[in-house]
Amino acid sequence: MPVCPKCKRWIELGQRCLECGTVDAQMTAIDIHIANAPSPANISSTRPLLPERRVPTPLLIALDDDSETDGEVLRLRKAETTLGRRQADWCFANDADISSLHAKIQRTSDSNGGYLWQLVDQQSTNGTFIRKPIIHLAPDDSFMIGGVGFRWERTQGTPPQFQLIEIGSLSYEITIPTGKRLQIGRDPSSADIVLNHITIDPLHAVLSETSSGWILEDQNSRNGVWHRVTSATLRSGSTFILGEQRFVFRLPGDPAANFNRHRIMP
Repeated sequence: MPVCPKCKRWIELGQRCLECGTVDAQMTAIDIHIANAPSPANISSTRPLLPERRVPTPLLIALDDDSETDGEVLRLRKAETTLGRRQADWCFANDADISSLHAKIQRTSDSNGGYLWQLVDQQSTNGTFIRKPIIHLAPDDSFMIGGVGFRWERTQGTPPQFQLIEIGSLSYEITIPTGKRLQIGRDPSSADIVLNHITIDPLHAVLSETSSGWILEDQNSRNGVWHRVTSATLRSGSTFILGEQRFVFRLPGDPAANFNRHRIMP
């Protein structure tokens, strides 16, 4: 903003200074810099400074309990980073469902000279779960619908059927008839399989048999479906759970990485 050359008060161009009466406003150095700055049209094709000779640095966010985006951030600079309750690079001592050494994130090279980041379970007690839009089910697979865990089992008989066995103190079996397309949710009026749990949407997922086997499809639910994995390739935006702690993996340049960082780890 222009200033009065005599008393240095801020004044508008063409206005009289209320202190000394002068109208000879002068541009400040900041005003001159802004006026001479390149327009957006001139810089739209210019790439921001990014590393060209070193490995990119992804972000791993341990999400706050009440947030889908905000949390504590760790920059993954090492080729391997371990996660756990005690014996790990990043420890979560308050979560008893996380093993002492639960999982690791490992950086590898791909065939095009780039990099991949792999999430690898370390034979944890309660497993590593990654959120997926579709799960292709195999016998003995474990997965979560919202906050409820299940195991997918083949039954004996002719023809064989499948069972959803809830994991937990109130375990029960749901026999799945062959050739059906079943809606899963909290609303008894629309769901074929009713799961009365507050983390499950009225219509949460669909279980169906295809030519290649059974699949579980998320229906844009709030809390998703999660597949227990021994390893999985992480892409920007991948979300996974260890114990009850949720994580998001972000690669550099991802616009969704503009979140509030409560505490930034080195």
